[in-house]
Amino acid sequence: MLNPTMDSKIKSTKTTKKAGGICHSPLITVKVGMTLSEIRKKLQKKAFTQAPVTFGDHIIGVITLNKIYELLDTPNFDKNTALGKKHVIEVLTIPYDHPIGNLGKTLQSEPCLLVEKDGKKYGIITIEDIMMSL
Repeated sequence: MLNPTMDSKIKSTKTTKKAGGICHSPLITVKVGMTLSEIRKKLQKKAFTQAPVTFGDHIIGVITLNKIYELLDTPNFDKNTALGKKHVIEVLTIPYDHPIGNLGKTLQSEPCLLVEKDGKKYGIITIEDIMMSL
């Protein structure tokens, strides 16, 4: 159990930091229509486990390495299969100035969160980002 002084420091950190201060920006995105191999290589090159997916000018969700490997284990899918909209994972979007307080709980069931600033997708937050911000 944490001592009261340490516990109050953690609570203070969680309530004062904002999503925009810990998110990764600019976004590195992939597009619907790219092959699973192209996406996997792009993610591995950047050492990312997921990336927002665009369709036209809009981000429609994310694709994760786990989802790619899951698809590759499915009959009729191979590395040259194009990413479709139906393969994209929908995720929550939070405002740039949203406190990070309870985002760790949210990220236990979400692969990531997208951060929006001035009406546009600005960045991405993962559970690792929350842990690093503590």
